[in-house]
Amino acid sequence: MSRVRTGTSHFRSLDAAAAYYRAYGFSYDDVVAKLRAGEIHIGPPPAKPGDTVGLQHDEGRYFIETRTP
Repeated sequence: MSRVRTGTSHFRSLDAAAAYYRAYGFSYDDVVAKLRAGEIHIGPPPAKPGDTVGLQHDEGRYFIETRTP
């Protein structure tokens, strides 16, 4: 059995999202606009039964880990 880790659009905080997107040339206001548009989210994502939600601390971004046969 293996595990697949998938990044999500969910962040620990708005500041974490802004820091993540700053590296891609986005301003703080751009990130706020992404939040308002529903492109990103603050807080952990929903997960299916059997999946694990984790936090990539250096990015402040949540991931979902899924086990595959």
